[in-house]
Amino acid sequence: MSVEYSYKFYDKIQDFLSDKSKILPFYYSKATENNPKLKSSIIHACLTNKILPYIEKIWIETVNFCNFDCPFCPIGLNMNKDKPEIMSDEMFYHIVRMIHEYDKDWSGTISPFGHGEPLLDPKIFDRINHIKEQLPNSRILLSTNGILLPNRINELLRSKLDYIIVNFYKPETEKECYKAFLDYKVEFKYYNGKFGLSDDKLHIYFRRRFNLDGLPKYEDWYTNRVGVLNNLGGEPIDSPCILPFFQLPINIHGDIKY
Repeated sequence: MSVEYSYKFYDKIQDFLSDKSKILPFYYSKATENNPKLKSSIIHACLTNKILPYIEKIWIETVNFCNFDCPFCPIGLNMNKDKPEIMSDEMFYHIVRMIHEYDKDWSGTISPFGHGEPLLDPKIFDRINHIKEQLPNSRILLSTNGILLPNRINELLRSKLDYIIVNFYKPETEKECYKAFLDYKVEFKYYNGKFGLSDDKLHIYFRRRFNLDGLPKYEDWYTNRVGVLNNLGGEPIDSPCILPFFQLPINIHGDIKY
């Protein structure tokens, strides 16, 4: 580590002790870019100083199966060997209660879905409403393939959901959802990686996941998390991951998974 980085890092450590919200921005800043040793030092400092960053995002997987087959997904193309299950009410309410006890004013993002299609959960909107009642400052995000959305759009619009991203994997789904959006006179926009401000209104975003010939865009997605990750294929990153400090992915059995 250079002397310049050492001084910068020392200054940041002092900031960490007083403001944990600065850890993640610094970890992904220009100062640490292409410097895995510095990133490792940040995580080591968190552990040494017993600094637990604020949890910013929580996933609760209420369904472990899907109604579509995507080859990039671990449960696509019949790859899921687990028994199709929906999270029990007892487990779901227990998890929400634990988050409430952790911080009743928690203002992070909570997403009631995992690898499965959330609209296969018949109680998904009741569960979303319960989350908002127990954690009113949180923002709730749902992501769906949209296949079942036209049949559940009335529930969607009456729910307390903040954001929904609809991934159109085929033209037929896009046409059906568009018609439903227009019939209900709701606004929707293309998702460009940013959400609008949380304002107690439902924000509907969509992404088009197929080529002009109507075939799904699978060819470029096998190794980059459906287009989320860029610049893959270079040298392996020789530093630990900081995301477990900030994110909690919970499966249908209540286990934290990474």
